[in-house]
Amino acid sequence: MCPDFQSADRGGMSAAHPFRSGARYPGRTVRSRRALAQALLLCVLASGESGAQLTSASAAALGFADSYLALASGADAPAWSPARLAMRGSPHLEVRVLPVRVIAGLHVVTLGVVAAYLDTIVPVEFNRGYVGRITGEVSERGTSGFEGTVLAVSRGRFAMQFASLGRSLQRIAPDPAILERFGDPASEGRLTFAGARYDVAVSSTVALSYAQPVAPKHLAIRGHSIAIGATVKYTVGHALIVGEDRGSLLTRTPLELGIDFPVIASDTIFDTPEHKGDGVGLDVGAAWTFGRWSTAVAIRNIVNTFRWNSSEFIFRPGTARFTRDSAVADFDAQSFVHAPAHLRARLRELTWRPTLGAGVAFRPRRKLVIAADVRRDLGDGLEIAPRTHAGVGVEYRAIPELPIRAGVAAVTDGMQYASGAGIDYRSLSLSLAVARRTTSVGGATIGMLSLAFVRR
Repeated sequence: MCPDFQSADRGGMSAAHPFRSGARYPGRTVRSRRALAQALLLCVLASGESGAQLTSASAAALGFADSYLALASGADAPAWSPARLAMRGSPHLEVRVLPVRVIAGLHVVTLGVVAAYLDTIVPVEFNRGYVGRITGEVSERGTSGFEGTVLAVSRGRFAMQFASLGRSLQRIAPDPAILERFGDPASEGRLTFAGARYDVAVSSTVALSYAQPVAPKHLAIRGHSIAIGATVKYTVGHALIVGEDRGSLLTRTPLELGIDFPVIASDTIFDTPEHKGDGVGLDVGAAWTFGRWSTAVAIRNIVNTFRWNSSEFIFRPGTARFTRDSAVADFDAQSFVHAPAHLRARLRELTWRPTLGAGVAFRPRRKLVIAADVRRDLGDGLEIAPRTHAGVGVEYRAIPELPIRAGVAAVTDGMQYASGAGIDYRSLSLSLAVARRTTSVGGATIGMLSLAFVRR
């Protein structure tokens, strides 16, 4: 449950009030002493990142650095390209239970010389929770989260999948190089938090896919396999927290910290599977296979009605001002109707973005397959994965039952490197993969394990 934070208007502080530095400054006014606790929840959630709401159920895909559009088949197809369900060679029956992908990418940023300045003006009780991420001696940057599929099943040209995901992106602390320059006497002594943000999103999706072969008879006779497909999805949003900097500033002369970091959040978090928004989405795709070549294209969320229910949200002003003589903060929960117009508009924008993708795969030899993908998210919306992806992956089977995979991809503001392996024994297929992604908010390690029952 996300707590409702009460104001503790103290009217004035005694001369005995302790500050971090040990100094005492009579005459300070501190409002909202519990402003810290409300923000603590936000930061805890960050310790708990696929661009679409329907997550990949395949560790093999991660081993290709998520360049898998032209290779996905069976229970993998709904999350990639539904048309692949009707490709020649797709399994007659496939069942995947509880494949899980975990993303770990939070990094501690030491505030260094900046912490000494903050010691002088920030009361000790403010140096915890959300405010402490700015005023404490350390902060965090990065991404983290999970993707899990409860069940994915395909039978012939039909498939269904039930999946959940949770993502957080935290970029509150400035870059370490910027922090270091603040203490340089030759610098202007101004530290902004431009680009600082905090995002958390949790949702669940159930999807049904179907593919239809459409190859003309004369091409089918020659070995061409062509199909189109569609996936209909229903998504429920369980939780959302979004905070964005609106002009926070630390100055050296005069020594002053102003925080302007408004937050919108669903009013209960992770207590039970909450229903904070919902909607229907439609993905479409096409696929073609001939000889050693396979290609596929997909448009995710070509139709998307998902919206968050604004009546289930609260607003926190997220403002504070610290000087040598005063300390004032306001992080109290308010009705969402009191949120500024730009935040109300922002909530309407926070839906699942359309994504365009295309992939190609080539098998130069029976033991080797090479695949390449390009993808691009369009418009504004939830930013839970890199907006762009261009990558290539390979799979080699020196022993037919033991595939080895590797891949590399250029993603927005960074790179992704992956490797993986598998065991195919009779009707069972086990895959394990690990990847390393670097972006503007730091690096993240991604791991996934999946087990499938396959009947050809």
